[in-house]
Amino acid sequence: MIHGELDLNAEASSSLEKLLPRLRTAFSEQIAADAQAWKVLTERLDAHFPALFRLYHHLYAERYDFFYHLEALLVELAKAAFSRPADLRALDLEREANPLWFQSNTMVGGVCYVDLFAGDLDGIRAKIPYLRAGPYLPAPYAALPHARRRKRRRVCSQQLPGSAPSLGQHGQIG
Repeated sequence: MIHGELDLNAEASSSLEKLLPRLRTAFSEQIAADAQAWKVLTERLDAHFPALFRLYHHLYAERYDFFYHLEALLVELAKAAFSRPADLRALDLEREANPLWFQSNTMVGGVCYVDLFAGDLDGIRAKIPYLRAGPYLPAPYAALPHARRRKRRRVCSQQLPGSAPSLGQHGQIG
């Protein structure tokens, strides 16, 4: 204990020590078939589990079933690791080697109102070729008229597509 509080790093380490053997047993067939995925998963857990544990602890520490949900999360992470396609695994490795990849001048992102830009989520999917085609010209946000008012309205009115059925359903996002 540190000043009457839990030492979360020690608790994270202890929890991972308890959970890894359970994962190893539950995924023994997948590990035998794909040892590399298990190696990458355990390396990432070693590196990032303390931070994940702290976040989970902050949100759920008061729940009696905290450890159960922590284990359920690791099971889902393992399922995702073993089912990840080879091309995405390669991309993961590239991005780990260059953690600032998203700041590259070759990366472009955007935000739009689904209903105004494409009608619904299927319309967004249909516009992907258009979005990939480019070229893109920067439009400084400050130059837009009424930018501050629109930004405030946009932040305050964000809704998931499921709450606006005319836009589409969550299953269409994939």
